[in-house]
Order: sequence, then structure tokens, then C-alpha cells
Amino acid sequence: MQQAKLLGVGVASAVHGREYYEHLWEEFCGVLHSLGVETLGVITSPEEVEKHAPRLRGADALFIAVLTGGSSRVVRSIATVASGKPLILLAHGYHNSFASALSAKSRLEAEGHRVYLIEAERPSEIVDEAAVAVRAVRAIVELSKAKVVELNAREVRGEALQAASIFGFRVETVPPEELDRLLESVDTREVASYVKQHFDLGGAEEEKLDGPMRLAAVAMKMVRERGASAVTIDCFPFIVAKGYTPCLMMAYLLDEGVVAACEADYRALVLLYLAKMLTGKPGWIANPSHYNPSDNTLLLAHCTAATSLGSYAALLPHFETGRPYAVHVRLEPGVYTMTALSPDMKTLAFGLVEVIESGMFTGGRCRTQAVVKFVEEEDPAPFPEKAVSNHHILIRGDVRRELSIAAKLLGLTPKHY
Repeated sequence: MQQAKLLGVGVASAVHGREYYEHLWEEFCGVLHSLGVETLGVITSPEEVEKHAPRLRGADALFIAVLTGGSSRVVRSIATVASGKPLILLAHGYHNSFASALSAKSRLEAEGHRVYLIEAERPSEIVDEAAVAVRAVRAIVELSKAKVVELNAREVRGEALQAASIFGFRVETVPPEELDRLLESVDTREVASYVKQHFDLGGAEEEKLDGPMRLAAVAMKMVRERGASAVTIDCFPFIVAKGYTPCLMMAYLLDEGVVAACEADYRALVLLYLAKMLTGKPGWIANPSHYNPSDNTLLLAHCTAATSLGSYAALLPHFETGRPYAVHVRLEPGVYTMTALSPDMKTLAFGLVEVIESGMFTGGRCRTQAVVKFVEEEDPAPFPEKAVSNHHILIRGDVRRELSIAAKLLGLTPKHY
């Protein structure tokens, strides 16, 4: 998949003098180039916008440096030409730049455009926030270009259609009959090597690993042959039909840099994709299992995780079914961003947590378990009152600023835990 094409352009009013705004533009170009953003030049009138229309339309997102006042009409003309593209406005503290950027932002939002505004007194002071915006924009643009493969499905429907419509990615299916043929003939040597290198197999029977390894190998085969960057499957019908779980497949794909979401959960898939794009590391999909209000901790659990998120991994019988095999990972302690997407895909919730303990504390829950404690909590309500979903994704580090910008540009309402 090609990387997102980000384009920077300056806008100015000619009455402010070319020498002044060209000097400012050079400063903004220094910032944008350092972040991997190509630049076009300075546009001073709506008529000039049309001359540059092909390059503006060819960009996946635009970073518009508002160099002077009196330029909001030019910004709006650019937005019209590049209809539907994410727009990042960059303003500074002189020559009415900020006022003009605010004028453009308010009008564009009223017209349905998705805009994010960054302001600092001088262009050089904008670099940190601009870097956060670049990461967020790249993540949502590449999400929109993604191809998702759903295994063991005859058609794209329900939540898959809804998510594809909102976020822009494509979904392809592998029907059960095709999956059966692939499972019979696939080469499992790569997966077998992965399993031996990453897992404690003391609790696993070798003959029961064949099915889970075959499914993992088929999933990777589909990724390579179809050019996909994400895979999902409706787990429980598959377990009932085949007698083994997709949990190993999920861990394998995630460790190999492919997004993989359990239970055909497309909301979780979106957030796992953002996790990969924002941090370069896989996220962890988990269910809240117990909330303790006395110390504000939450026990999370799920039957799969990327082994790269932890210091120890083992294969154990699946929690609900006892089938082979669930993945137990002892997650690394530290700070994570916990996030969830509401069922209507209109609210993106997130908050900062610390993993304070991880292990299989009890057999009565899914096999990867972790206790997290909320830090820098913005909403003091108990977790059961503010949670927007069952599945939550843990993303390594603090990516709240990136998620806030992503929510804004995706038209979602951010909710701070």
C-alpha cells in the first residue's frame, strides 16, 4: 500500500507584501519538510487555486499555512477543490494569521469540512503539535486505503459495511468452501517456526497445533496474495465448526505487522489499525472483566495477544470452549492508552492507564489478563458508567493527542475517560 500523500501549501493576502509572506512560508516549509510533508508554494487568490487543482486533488491531506490575514477565502477555495480531504490549518501570532485561520475554520466546519487548527506565536514553535497531527493524519489516511480480508464469510454485511462506509477501507471475504480448500493444502513451516520461537509449549499437545497453525498460514497467504493489511474472522462459529480457535492466528499476524481483530469486530479493527500506525506496535484487544472502585483499577482479559507486547507467552486451552489454543501473554508493565469505539461508530473514547500487573490470575477468565489503573483521569465517573463498548484496545504509550486529532478529522466525538 502506498504511503499517504501529504501536501503543504501557504495562503496569503497580496496586500501584506510578497517579501514578508514568502519569508514566513520558508519557515513553515522547514517544519513541514522535517515531517515528510511535500510543499507546493504560496497561493494568494481563489483564481490561483484552480491552477494548482490537480496537485491539490491528488493529495490525501492538506496542511495549509495561513501566512497573513485576509486569506480565509483562499483557504475555502482550496477546501472546495480538495473536497473531503483532511485539512490541517497552521497559524502564527502576527499579521492576523490566527484570526484569518479561525474565520476559515468556522466557515469550513459549518459547510461540513473536517478541519484541525494549530497555532503558535512563530512557525518554528509549531513543530511538536504538527508532528502529532502528521502522525494522526497518516494513520487515518492509510486506514482509508486499507484492504481487510474477512475469513469464513460469504458476503460483506452488517458492521463491516458500516465501518467501511465511515472509514473508507475495503473488505473482501473468503467463503467457507474456499477456506476449507486452503486449509487442506497450506504450508505451515513459517508458522511452526514462529510458534517454537515465541511460545512456552509445555501446556500444548503437538497434534492439536496443526489446525491453528494451518489457519494462521492461510491468513498470511491471503494477506500476501490479496495485498491486505488486516484480517478478521467471526471466531465462535468457526470454533464450533472446526474444533479449534483463531487465537494463534491473531497473535501471529499481529507479531508480523498485520492488523488482526477477533470476533469480526470492525470497531476494534479500526483501533488496532490506528495503534499500529501511531506506534509501530500492535494493540491489544481486551474485555473489561472486573472493575474495582476502591482503587480505580480494571481487570482486562482476552484469549489472544501479540507476543511482542510481553515478556512471556504460552498456549493454553481456550477459556469458553477448552479448545486448542488460546494465547496467554504476560504484558509489559507501563503506560498505555485505552480506547474504544461506540457501536454507532460516532464516539471515540480514550484515557491513560498503567498496566500494573499481568499474568493468568484465575482460570475463570480469558487467558491473557492484565490489571490497569487509570491515570490522569478526566472523567471521575466510575468506569461502568462511562464505558462506550465491551472491547477496548490498549495502545502502548500516550497517544491521546493523536487520537483527539484523528477523532476530529474522522467526524467522531472524542470522549475522555
